[in-house]
Amino acid sequence: MLPSVNLPGGFLIHSYPFFLGISLAFFFKYSLKNNRKVNLFSSRLEVTFLLIVLPLIAFTGGRLFFQLIDGDLSNLLNDFFYGGGLVFYGGYICSIIFIYFYCRLRNKAIGKLISFLPGVIFAHAIGRVGCFLAGCCHGNYCPLYFLDRWPTQLFEVGFLFVLGLKLKKRIEDNKNNNFFIYVLAYSVFRFLNEFLRGDEIRGIWHLGLSTSQIVSLVLFVLFGLAYLKETFSTNSSET
Repeated sequence: MLPSVNLPGGFLIHSYPFFLGISLAFFFKYSLKNNRKVNLFSSRLEVTFLLIVLPLIAFTGGRLFFQLIDGDLSNLLNDFFYGGGLVFYGGYICSIIFIYFYCRLRNKAIGKLISFLPGVIFAHAIGRVGCFLAGCCHGNYCPLYFLDRWPTQLFEVGFLFVLGLKLKKRIEDNKNNNFFIYVLAYSVFRFLNEFLRGDEIRGIWHLGLSTSQIVSLVLFVLFGLAYLKETFSTNSSET
């Protein structure tokens, strides 16, 4: 791992915040460019506002989920700002809820939000590179002689880039159900990848399942049923 890099002149770069910054910068640029194409938000100021607020919402959700799982709420406010640990699904769910209701309140075409999805996926992948270098979200000990631990972060990076490219192509081809596919595909991957992770700090529960595996199962069932309902309704209307 390479949690920090010493540069000439005494400069020190911490890998995780560095790649997190690249991730946010990429998402910012991708979203501005994409918004010009789909014209979801007419004001550049509004887009900029959302691109500042959304990471804060994601951070808040991720920290709150971590604090709830950790179970130590005695010093919640202090730990929230100065403690360590995030839960991806916490930020993920809170961000989706926020942007959905924001668009409803602003009477925006929610269907156009799907065009921003590849940017979210690619930004997520870039952030996981920072996880790998920092050594967080690491895998369990690996029996292969050339690996100390399973590089679960890199598995996720590869998966996300492939999924992002696939959905980007589907969106450009005007195919439907892309958000369903994203949630279902990521839920399955995350459920399986968790078996290789040694991330007990984020909770191991009944039957040895982690917090992320339980959330993945819930999302898979809910969105799987919604996907089947959508598919059935579409097929029925065509016949």
